[in-house]
Amino acid sequence: MTIHLAKACGLCNNCSDEKSEAGAECDCGNNPSEWVANCSLCHDLLDESQSIHIPDYLLEEAGIPKGAKLEAYTDGNSGEITVVEADIQQDLGDVPPCILSVLAQSGICLAALDELIMQESIIYGK
Repeated sequence: MTIHLAKACGLCNNCSDEKSEAGAECDCGNNPSEWVANCSLCHDLLDESQSIHIPDYLLEEAGIPKGAKLEAYTDGNSGEITVVEADIQQDLGDVPPCILSVLAQSGICLAALDELIMQESIIYGK
């Protein structure tokens, strides 16, 4: 499975500074797990503080199902933040943490995997 995901997603090459070569300039060497650990895109995907959490009673009032994925946007002029049900309900957050850990340690680009999941791409099989 890891080999198929690596072929589909590629190895992480952001290295927190969007370098074009994996590990080239971030002192990550040839350690794939460090590539992911130092990648700002992959790090943000794994960071729970990036998730939007709204109390259930407010979701109910808004007609948003409990457990639905949410997205937020701002109105720069008013300073308001609007939270809505996300159009795409599948993402990297649906992958069990133990699997994500294995993928990250293998250096697989989690941002690319997230994109493939959201696009409902078939990575293996038909």
